[in-house]
Amino acid sequence: SGEKLILKKQFRPAKSYAFHQIGYPTTFNYKSTKYITVEMTNDDHSTEKYLILNSRGIFAFENKDAEGVLKQLRSMKGE
Repeated sequence: SGEKLILKKQFRPAKSYAFHQIGYPTTFNYKSTKYITVEMTNDDHSTEKYLILNSRGIFAFENKDAEGVLKQLRSMKGE
């Protein structure tokens, strides 16, 4: 959303982060699901960890790669 990335954990309110607060994403695959973990830096310099799931199954109707998007946004932080 504009110059911010908005992430939400289950049972917690959504938080917005600037692109320079995005950590480097790590991934692992299990069957047809790709698990992406990323650490975000809060304004008070504490960190939040997020787990994002990407499914490549036949009934998964989205084909967006969260890892690629996070890396792209990380590279935009200097612009």
